[in-house]
Formats: sequence, C-alpha cells, structure tokens
Amino acid sequence: MANIITKRFDFTYKPLKIISSLTPDGDIPSVQTYNSTDGYLPDYTLTPLVLQLRVAQIDPEGILANGSVNAALTNVCVYEIIDGEETQITSASTDYTIVWTGADAGQVQLLKNVDPEKPITIRVEADYLDTRTQQVFHIAESFLVRSEVANAVYQVKASIASETIWNPLRDDDSVTIEATLFRGGAVVEGNFLFLWQKLRSDGTFTAVGSEDTEDYDMTVSGDNGQYLTIDRRLMGTDTSVRVLGFYNPDGVEEVSDDDVADTTPFYIFTIIRRIPDAMIFDYNGVPTNIPADIASISPTAVAKDTNGVVDTSSDIIYLWKVATNTATSKNLSYTQVAHGENPTISTSYMSVNYGMVLALDPQDCKQVASWADSDGAILTDSDGAQLLIH
Repeated sequence: MANIITKRFDFTYKPLKIISSLTPDGDIPSVQTYNSTDGYLPDYTLTPLVLQLRVAQIDPEGILANGSVNAALTNVCVYEIIDGEETQITSASTDYTIVWTGADAGQVQLLKNVDPEKPITIRVEADYLDTRTQQVFHIAESFLVRSEVANAVYQVKASIASETIWNPLRDDDSVTIEATLFRGGAVVEGNFLFLWQKLRSDGTFTAVGSEDTEDYDMTVSGDNGQYLTIDRRLMGTDTSVRVLGFYNPDGVEEVSDDDVADTTPFYIFTIIRRIPDAMIFDYNGVPTNIPADIASISPTAVAKDTNGVVDTSSDIIYLWKVATNTATSKNLSYTQVAHGENPTISTSYMSVNYGMVLALDPQDCKQVASWADSDGAILTDSDGAQLLIH
C-alpha cells in the first residue's frame, strides 16, 4: 500500500481595517451665509444641518462581513467646541438631535445657526468591538461648521478649497496659498494687508507666528502678506486657517489680532492629513511551505493604491507579529518580533505539525510634532532648531 502523502499549509493573518468619517448627509450646506436683510441662509433652525458618522470595516480574511458597522457602535458621544469651550451634548439639548443607536448611530442634526465669528467644531466619538479578537476600536471624527457675512463690501478669497485632503503618500509636502481681496467683484490692487490666523487647540484663531513653538509649519510672505506657505508634513493631523483682509485708502502699515472686527472680511480653510482608505497592504518573499532546515524568513511589505506601488517609508511603520499555530487556529497568542519593511524573522515559532501564523500590522506613523520635555519646554539642537518626532 502506498504511503500517505501530507503537505503543510499555513495561515496568513491580516488585521481588520476600520474606516470612519464625519460628513454632511443631504443637500444642506455646512457653510451658512448671513446678511442683515435675509438673516441666515440656510436657516438651521428650520432646515437642520445633518452630519453622519460613517464607520465601516474591511476584513481581508472574509470572516466578518465588509461594510457599515454603525449599528454595532457603542458609547456614542458628541461634543461641541465653540471659542475654545468644549461641551458634551446630551439628549436634553435643544440645539442638537443625536441618533445614539441603530444603522444611523452617530448622526448629528444641528438645530441652531452659527455666529460668523465663532465657528462650531462638532466631534463624534464611538467604540466598535472586533468580535474576532475582542479588540475595541475607538473612533473620533470632527467637522467644522461655519458661516460667512454675505453683504460685506469687501470679500477675501484664497487659492484653496474650504476643505482639502492631503495624502502624504502622494502629494507634495509644501503648498503655497495666495489670498486675494475683492471689492464688488473687482480685485483690490493696493492699500491693503492680509492677516493669517491659525485655529488653536482651544478653538480660537490667533496670528500665524504668534506661537513660536506651534507655527514652525507656516510662513507668511509677499508685500501685502498675501502668501502663506504650509509644510503639511509638519501641520499635524489637520489645520484650519483664517485669512482676513484689511483695506484703508490711506494705506495699512501693519495688522494684528487686535484689529479684527465683526465686519472684517475673511476666508477659512481646513487641510486634513489622510492616508486613503483604499490602500492595500501585503507581503511577499515567503513560501507557503518552508523547508525544515530554514532558520529564518525575510518577508517584504508592499503597499499599493489605485496608481500602483507606493513609497511608505516616511509614513508607515510595519510591525511583524507571529504566533505558533494550533489545530484549530483559534485564540492564538501573537508576539511582535520585528519591524520594518524587510525584516528577518526566526522560524523558531513554528509548530512541527501546524506551522506558524505571520501577521503584518501596518501602522500610520501619524503627524510630525515638536519634542518637549516633562516641563513642556521645546527641545532644540545646537543651532536652535526644534527637534521633531513622530
């Protein structure tokens, strides 16, 4: 009788991917206009602005169904930030209607109008449980709602959309934005200055350059201060900027935060750092069945988007984890053994009968920030330049 032929097959573990966003739902715009004749358009007290938190999962292994998981969200919380003051919204609020559970969990209806000088940041948080591993994902998304004075004689515009996405894997780090001052649709040619302000963590706008330890990502230039250059790699997860225009027929020598009035024309824009959800991570260079005399393997991580292979060296760190496999392949205990794009990993974790499971866990390095000591002092090198870290 012939001998029984056996072959070993090993498992490749791919972590669950969570995708989330907070965006307007419906046709009501998120930017209001205000004038003394018509009031607010649209009027949120009559036609509320609806924001929807959308959370979806992608399970590369196919164990869990891909798609929306809003109905499984727990611990939904909503916060309002105005002029630096954060308030948690409850069911008792008359300014908001919140959907706490169900397929639309995380939906926020704004039932009040927005002061042109005090934009509202709405933040929605929630938890989602990965039933495969019992890992809890915490979701937090924010959205800025604002209004503009429509009947101002002067109007400021900038060469950037009110909200743009920066993809650090494909887009240039630096962007230069030009502001233009209009009067009655015509470009103002002289006797004006621009003031660029950055939205701070307390919800207030202050002049770019007024916070030395925070403004290393922005530079103002031009005879009228009409240019702002932003190093988006240094800006953090996002940044919001307000540019204001000041005109005087006799000339404007300088402007500061103290010169800002309710009637000062302005333009606000937000840049958001976001790696596309459609990224595909995998690895190659490892055979399915490994010869018994091989002491180590050297997998290579690969990242692709819709345009092909992407260089992720500045933005993604690859963590490699292994687990000794079992007969059921359940409740495995993973150990992180390496990091980097092309590590060397020992095969000592392999079971003679069941092999091992190799997991690639790509992690976003997140934004670059200044390095501070325990007292909050910013660390610098010998030339006085700030030390920056992920």
